[in-house]
Amino acid sequence: MRSTRRVLSVSFVLALAWCAVCVGPAAAHPHMFVDAKAELVADAEGRVTGLRVLMRIDELTTLYVLEENAIKSVAQPLTQAQSAKIGAAMVTGLATYGYFTDLRIGDKRLKFSRASAHNVRLEKGKLAATLILELEAAAKIDAEAIKLSLYDPTYFAAVSTIAPPTLPTQMARCASKLVKFRPTLLDSATLSQLSALSREKTPDDPQIGAKFADRSYVSCHD
Repeated sequence: MRSTRRVLSVSFVLALAWCAVCVGPAAAHPHMFVDAKAELVADAEGRVTGLRVLMRIDELTTLYVLEENAIKSVAQPLTQAQSAKIGAAMVTGLATYGYFTDLRIGDKRLKFSRASAHNVRLEKGKLAATLILELEAAAKIDAEAIKLSLYDPTYFAAVSTIAPPTLPTQMARCASKLVKFRPTLLDSATLSQLSALSREKTPDDPQIGAKFADRSYVSCHD
């Protein structure tokens, strides 16, 4: 395993792009928990142009982010300035980790040209935001299915996809489904490695989080 203490800054990067000193004792990965849901965006021709991804993080991490941004209460709505600051830091931090988003058509992974965070808010003690991801080029859907996985490659954060992707009206001929991760699919060596990791350590496998990912599929028919 590699020892890489994460550099902290006074922003959302502290938590969502890996806080090295979150509240509580060191323990096995993961240290942060995210609920996520995606919506595909399409142009008039039905080509995929991007994604909207709702992310909602756990209460403990939310408290850490608020504290580092001098926000004293989860009971009060965020100001416009607070939302903008946290959202900008979120985009910057997640860029290093592919925005927790692996979108493919067939085996080809699609690249994003632009990302922005919108509607950053507090929902029942949890920090939530909508991440808008724009593709470099519109992707035509043929016979191959769209594959979408939302996960942190390092598995510092456990990302749970809460529903299949929502589809726009331009994709009325398509259907989506969600296949949840099953712990029985993991080998004992992977579990042993993760159980030994503190917050200051990262796994040897830079894509270990993919093993824990929920998988979504979108298939289209004429």
